[in-house]
Amino acid sequence: MASGVRITMTKAWVFHLIYVIILTITTFAKSRNDKREKGVNETLGEIFPIVSIVLSTVMVFANASQTGYSMIVGTKIEGFVTITTVISSVILAIVITRPVKGLAIDNDDSIAYGNQYYFSWIILFSSIVLLERYITASSNFTISQSAIWKTRTFPMWVFLFFAYIMILASCSDYHLMLCKGDEKIQPFCKRCVWGVVVGIIGAVISGGILCMKIVSGFAAPFLIEVGMNFWMCLISIIQVTFLTSDEGPAAAIGNLFYSSWLALLLTFAIASACHEDYLSAVDTQHQPVSTAEMPTLGQVLGQSDEENDRRENIDQNSENETKEAHEVEP
Repeated sequence: MASGVRITMTKAWVFHLIYVIILTITTFAKSRNDKREKGVNETLGEIFPIVSIVLSTVMVFANASQTGYSMIVGTKIEGFVTITTVISSVILAIVITRPVKGLAIDNDDSIAYGNQYYFSWIILFSSIVLLERYITASSNFTISQSAIWKTRTFPMWVFLFFAYIMILASCSDYHLMLCKGDEKIQPFCKRCVWGVVVGIIGAVISGGILCMKIVSGFAAPFLIEVGMNFWMCLISIIQVTFLTSDEGPAAAIGNLFYSSWLALLLTFAIASACHEDYLSAVDTQHQPVSTAEMPTLGQVLGQSDEENDRRENIDQNSENETKEAHEVEP
């Protein structure tokens, strides 16, 4: 591994370790002030930060010291530690930010502990970055710099896919916990069902576009992409209207609120990118083409003969002048 990559990995693991330490301090401080009996979520919320601290410390040592570098970096141990870190981060994000029962969520389903909530997501994104850099270092394949990632809309469709997965999971969670039995809160429960349907549709469409881009070498049919995004825009507008209203499941600021608005903004961004690509293609087609006629072979040969004759005349004149100069000399 090159020294530059090694330094980058060391910094990434150091920052990840700092994030986990902040989350751990916040979690244990909250647990100390909470007089309620610990449940499964509380136990997981205390165990996995410690696991992440241990793993991050090992990787910081491995990248910073020559001994650890030779023993861990570039081996299956590094891959195991990185993947375990990602899994731990996913579990933490679910346990801390899930609706109703999340450790950072209040009884009214709003964010009660900001540090715990936001740092759980920061840790998740940090672990994904670590995984991407591990793949880059081990296989020389850079996801973020590959041709498919550099296309204008591909990253947007990736984030849109995960946004709809979040909408699907959150609405399902709400419906399972708050819409049991005959006494269902309306229109809250109906809107939860609507969120589940929208989440499935959005995940299927965005996932399909991603598959088309990957299979076809990141060039999904333009009209299909535009058409699907048009319907996604309409669905997202209706989704935000119903889910984030006062009687909707995303009324409180949380995962569902953020993912609903993120999905809407991403559909607008994709539409804008497609429009710019269309204008660029139109400009390319209407660029003026040179109308100058290409010279024929005869013209080229004729020009060559004339040029040769001119050069021969110049050479002959030079020789004559030289001879005359010699004759003039005594």
